[in-house]
Amino acid sequence: CPPRLPVWRQRVRGDLAAETRRESVGDRRRDESGAETPGAPPTMDLDGARAAVEQASTGLAHPAHRAQAEATLLEFRRSPHALPACRHILQTSSVMEACFQAAATLRDAALRDYAALPPEERAGLRQFCLGVVLGQTEGDANTRGGAGGGCPASSMPVVVSQLVSVLAVLIKRAWLDVDETKLDTGATRADYVAAASAAHAHRQSMLAEAERAVSQASNARGSDARVIGLNLFAAVITEFAPSTASAMQLPWDFHERCRVSLQNDFLQQFFQHAVGTARAAAETGRALEGLDGGVCVAALRLINAALAWDFQFTGQNPNGGGFGLSAAIPRGDVLRASDGVGADAVKIAPGVSWRDALLAPGSIDWVFELHALAAARALDTNGDAPGRAVRAVAHAARQTVSSLCALAGDVFPTKREDPSESSRLAHFARCAFSLNRALRPARQVIARATSGGGDAEEVMTDGARGIAALAAIHAPGDFYQSPSSYAALNPTVSSDVSAADGVNAALASTLGELTVCLLEAGALRSENDGGSLDETLRMCIEAWGALAERSLAGQQRDDAFRSNVGGAGGHDAVKARPAHSPPPAFPGQAETSAACASVFEAYLRFGLAAAAAAAHEEDDGQEEEGKAGAAALDERLALAASVARAAPDETLPLLRAAMEAKKNELGVFLSNGRNGQNRARADPAELLEQLWWLARVVPHVLCDAFEGEFPLPPDAVAECARRAAINDPGGSCPVTETGVAFLNLVGLCLDENAVRSGFVSPRLVEQLIWGAARWTDTYLMPEDVGGSAHAALFGGAVPTLAAVGLGGDAEGR
Repeated sequence: CPPRLPVWRQRVRGDLAAETRRESVGDRRRDESGAETPGAPPTMDLDGARAAVEQASTGLAHPAHRAQAEATLLEFRRSPHALPACRHILQTSSVMEACFQAAATLRDAALRDYAALPPEERAGLRQFCLGVVLGQTEGDANTRGGAGGGCPASSMPVVVSQLVSVLAVLIKRAWLDVDETKLDTGATRADYVAAASAAHAHRQSMLAEAERAVSQASNARGSDARVIGLNLFAAVITEFAPSTASAMQLPWDFHERCRVSLQNDFLQQFFQHAVGTARAAAETGRALEGLDGGVCVAALRLINAALAWDFQFTGQNPNGGGFGLSAAIPRGDVLRASDGVGADAVKIAPGVSWRDALLAPGSIDWVFELHALAAARALDTNGDAPGRAVRAVAHAARQTVSSLCALAGDVFPTKREDPSESSRLAHFARCAFSLNRALRPARQVIARATSGGGDAEEVMTDGARGIAALAAIHAPGDFYQSPSSYAALNPTVSSDVSAADGVNAALASTLGELTVCLLEAGALRSENDGGSLDETLRMCIEAWGALAERSLAGQQRDDAFRSNVGGAGGHDAVKARPAHSPPPAFPGQAETSAACASVFEAYLRFGLAAAAAAAHEEDDGQEEEGKAGAAALDERLALAASVARAAPDETLPLLRAAMEAKKNELGVFLSNGRNGQNRARADPAELLEQLWWLARVVPHVLCDAFEGEFPLPPDAVAECARRAAINDPGGSCPVTETGVAFLNLVGLCLDENAVRSGFVSPRLVEQLIWGAARWTDTYLMPEDVGGSAHAALFGGAVPTLAAVGLGGDAEGR
């Protein structure tokens, strides 16, 4: 225990105050004479500062002394001459807490005083940090017990990690010390070229300095030094990224110029260095045996850091990242399947310059092979050291595969450059093989995840994330072909597809199996809200929605292209098509519609079951969270609605049948209650909860959220109504019948007997009114009644009452 508070306070704060005064006196004498006067007091009592910081750092663990310890450490951090004390503490102190505080203070003090430091002192700080993390800085003989060796801080992992971050900050702060933009007026082109070369050489020298130090240290420390070097480069990438950059009290232009410089000149070098290191460790087999000292894992993390970079201004096609289709119709020979429309999906679009590094034959195939081997071994390992090493490799490789699934944009050749899209399809096949291995059989994957063993949850969620990324980027038709069908396009794609059952299955089949099994496992039940099952199901539904959206957008794009381009695929084909006949289907559109219909049928069935189970819980789930909970629920139901709209001819009748069945069941309850039959045992709680859930789902399917926009029917729903009117004039329409069924539910609010008997709760009435208002704003009383948008959506005519769900009979009205 530390000494009593008064003594401790006086000693620590007194020492620091005295050291600061002596330091100031020494500085004044040095400034007046130009050099230190012989016999002048030292600039700081370094041993006293170390003792004070050590005592304050350990005092943080004692609640009674925490406030004073914090005050002392803050005073030390604000000291104008803390740099020499930090270096002394890191060299001599064996107290881990003190060394950590010294590393943090070194970072703050270096940034604060950087402009006043001479160039040699700036370089000296970087070299000092390198020496400590690599164990090349000599410590005090007393702290080493009289033996030779590095300073104590070199053997403290938390301190080494902090110093690696500090070194990355120092490298970034020095990045523009040689500034190619600061030239005098009248500079020539040759002057600019020379300045740019000097700036590049300066930056390259800092990185080469670190690489040389790592190479020298690896002779003594082996893999430990190599791991530190790889971690340093990953920390540099993190520090230069805008979203994770440290505050330096500098204008944003400084950070932006650093970002552009690293991205254009060094990022790919980091990636190539990491690929070579990880591949060498993987091919020798030492990584999976746990004999490489963690080098492979560190290199994979560096690869992931490089791929996580927020690439900007790298593609010639502004839509190359898949963020939307251009308003103008692009030329058909430059389109690529990865020009997608999913705005919410995370995409990695490094650009053309990365094409060889990522897509050249043999460049990244080893990552997929390593992931397959490590994942298989991780299932059979225990908690010993080799088992932990295999799990670490499997985790890092899985993260790399997830990043590779998100590749998009100009990194893939255009159709003009590669008419058969062999490069893109070969990459898709590699990702599909890997995801099939990870997610099949789906029931076993989910069982391992729910049992909480190892990384099973992350395996499931990362696999679903990879499929969602592919769905937002690649052509829907690719999901319905076996990966082996693309293997012939690239000889590096593995042809060993019989090693495990289902590895060669179409990726849509894997996605469908996983989605249904998640629903069976209770992903919609309230106890799984926010858990791994819920999160994985959300990503699966997102994937189905992306496939549906892309197939519809692709159909519209093809129609527009045929209408604007003459020849065999243009006006001639349009003129030859019979009136009212559907256009040729976009590849994968029919399969996506059928799959979405099956998925939504399962979603509806298990959603009703989950709603019934929730009736016996004390809380109301997300409703208790207020507006945030309601917004989260609406977001999930909107995703499910996008799946339902992919096949409205099949899904709308399912909704209508469910509403009618539940309304009839409620009628039976009311009838039995009026007749006095089983009144005591009648409990409509489950039924009311199911009706509430349906009253929330149906408006999401039939109506879009119209925040700030005209409330128009969704395109797919409007097209379904138009198609029904053309195919069977005057006949039944799924949109009309579903609207009628929903209005019949709303009519429960006006049933005095139902309300008076208590079988219709205020909560259900509130939900029905919410849905009726949304439906009315969209179909009955929109702000743009009879406008051109409505006319276009409903086939060129102002919608009638029957067309919008108000049938001609009395019940509909």
